[in-house]
Amino acid sequence: GWQVQDGQMSVQGRLAQAINDFSGEDVIPRGAGRTDAGVHALAQVAHFDLERIGR
Repeated sequence: GWQVQDGQMSVQGRLAQAINDFSGEDVIPRGAGRTDAGVHALAQVAHFDLERIGR
């Protein structure tokens, strides 16, 4: 699913890690909606803000 959950892999968690890998910033990406069991996330939209551009 989308939302970060303790001990579980999630889209939001993986996206946050990828953003941190390239920017060095800890962010929490915000999604336009949640993905429930059995529902696809095709065309899901997410947003995040960075304090600076580049490293």
